[in-house]
Parts: sequence; structure tokens; C-alpha cells
Amino acid sequence: MAQRGRPNAAAMIIDKLRQAIAVEGYVLYATFEVGDGQRGSPAAHKVWFVNDGIGIPGMTKGAIEALVVDDPSSEGVRISGYAYLLSDAVAEIVKQLPVTALDSSYKPAEYLNFNYLQMVGFGSLDTPRKIDRTFHMFDVGGDGVDEFVRYVRGKVRDWFDQRISVDQLLIVAREPTHQDRFNPSPRLLRGVAVLAVLSGRPRQAVELLGWYLDREKVGRLDSIDRATLFEQELGNLLPDYSAAKGSN
Repeated sequence: MAQRGRPNAAAMIIDKLRQAIAVEGYVLYATFEVGDGQRGSPAAHKVWFVNDGIGIPGMTKGAIEALVVDDPSSEGVRISGYAYLLSDAVAEIVKQLPVTALDSSYKPAEYLNFNYLQMVGFGSLDTPRKIDRTFHMFDVGGDGVDEFVRYVRGKVRDWFDQRISVDQLLIVAREPTHQDRFNPSPRLLRGVAVLAVLSGRPRQAVELLGWYLDREKVGRLDSIDRATLFEQELGNLLPDYSAAKGSN
């Protein structure tokens, strides 16, 4: 059994996960300790894998986060999975904007909050959704890792494949989210607008932000004032956006 008394069990499972997910093109990026098993909280590890072969070359890439947690109830280990669409190119622009122009989920001290365009939990890709979806390992040879990788190969890859071009992202950016069935993601919308300008499509960025502001309705993480400031600051920062807006 992968018991809490075996401190190397999680490390062995993480290594098994690293080897299995490598077949899908992912490499280990970083591991963060987020719990030490003390004071009643289970030991936990956040493990990040990145795939440079997913997305728009030089602009976006895919990442998987595996949260590996000791499970005292089963004396095993449970794994939760999250997929991220990253863009360092967009992040470099977003970091130059005032925080008041971004949606309220941004935290300036945390770089991660700048360099991902969108994320989704593996369970949100199920039908019906199962937001608490976990994969269990009762011993190092269990099937939790295999099931996790099946999601990476299947439902997660399908999610990425709908986001591997600017044209696709311009469509997805207008869609309501799982959390808010009336409004699009303000983070994704801003990121896609920046990405469109960087990719030589400033007119599409103008159209996207114009559509958003004309709605006069945003989700709880955003406001019309924030969105308006973002649009103004983007024009100041990226001359191509300002020129495209002026030519409309």
C-alpha cells in the first residue's frame, strides 16, 4: 500500500507519471511541495508538465498540473489533473498593464496568474461534469496513472486541439464559461486580444474587444470600467492595435 508512512511512495508515483506522460510529448517542468502531512493536513505535491508541441509556435503551449496527495482514508494516493493553455508572449504584455485593467483574479506577485490564458480541471471535461474528478493509486502499480494519462491523451488533448490557432481562440474567447453560463472568461478574452495583435491580426482584436464592451454586461471577476481601461491601455502599449481601431 502507498501509505503515509512511506515517504517515497508519492515520489515513486510522480516518477511513474513522468514516464507515462512523456509518451504524449510532455516534459517535467517543476514540482512544488504544498503540504507536508503535518497537523492533520495530507502531504501534497503540485507537479507541472509542459508540451511545447501544443499550440501556436512561439506563442502558446500546453501544460498539465498533477496534484498528488496522500489519501489517509484509503492509505493510498490520489491525483487530480488540470490543463493550462500558457502564453509567455501574452504574459509579457499583460505584465505591463495596470492591474486595474485586468480581471480581479490576477495577483501581481504570482507569475502564474499572468502566463496562462485558460485552465480547466479534468473533471470539467466529463459529461456530466465532475469537478472533483480524482485518480486513485492504492499501490505504485495501480491504475490511477494510466487513467490520468488516458485523459491527457483523450479529453485533454481534444480541449487543446480546439485552441491551437488564433482563429479558434477568437471563437472560444466569446463563449460562456463553465462557471458563468452568461459571460465569457475575461482572462481568456484579454489574452486572445493581445495574442491576435502579436500575431498580426489587430483588426480581429479590435472586433473582439468592441463586441465585449458593447455587451455592457460582464461576469463578477470583471467590470466595464476594467475592460474599458484594458482596451485603452492596449492601444497605448501596442501601436498596431491603435492603428487598426483608428482605421475602422
